[in-house]
Amino acid sequence: MPHLVALLALAFTPTVFASIPSETNAASALVSASHNIALQDAAPVGPQWKGDLGLGATWTDGNTESSSVNTTFKAERRGADDRWAFDAFVNYGDTTDKATGTSTVTTNNSGASTKYDYFYSKRTFFYGNASHKVDHVADLDLRAIVGAGVGYQWVEGERLKWATDAGLSYVDEDFGDNTADADFVAARVASTLAYQISKTASFAQLAEILPSLKDSEDLIAKVDSKLKLSITGKWNAFVQHVLDFDNSVPDGNDEADHRVVVGVTWGFGG
Repeated sequence: MPHLVALLALAFTPTVFASIPSETNAASALVSASHNIALQDAAPVGPQWKGDLGLGATWTDGNTESSSVNTTFKAERRGADDRWAFDAFVNYGDTTDKATGTSTVTTNNSGASTKYDYFYSKRTFFYGNASHKVDHVADLDLRAIVGAGVGYQWVEGERLKWATDAGLSYVDEDFGDNTADADFVAARVASTLAYQISKTASFAQLAEILPSLKDSEDLIAKVDSKLKLSITGKWNAFVQHVLDFDNSVPDGNDEADHRVVVGVTWGFGG
């Protein structure tokens, strides 16, 4: 009998031990399959939008009461082979003479622009852009610009980004008195610079010039410079200077328009 028990034990023991790895492998396979399904269900992370929304305001009181409000918006998305950029602004200001009660609007302009870059190679891109501006104080009912061309990304690092582009644009300007209305095809040369000065300070500048190919007296130029200083988290203080130049404005208006804005921005993305 002892020999029979021993033989039965030897007969069943391999079967028992052989089943243990099989069950372990099955559990591992189940965990692996669940992990793969989770990875397939997870949405891939694509290019993210980043930018900021800014607000500036001033108010003075005395013999003359004055106030102004400025808002700015900027957004950009950089993909593997393309780039979108948007920006917009609204500025309004007025003064009131307390002695006479007369109010005068000193600033009333707004505008927006968009630009799309498609990178044909790591450095070279083709672009299309469009913009519009309204300035009631300068008697500008609408300036609309659309264009296309080619550009080159000279540097695109963490601290410094710089690109230049050139192309053709169609410009249509409508003024209130109709005497300076114009539409023409212009060449366009532009430079876009972004520099991270330090962990808390950054500088950005867009400069472009559009000389008419039809009339040398029709020339439009813009230089937009902005310095940002980090306050806390996503909040920044900024000072911005914008030069708008147009040498074919109606009589009595200045060719150069300077705008200085001081305020705060809230950043998003990135």
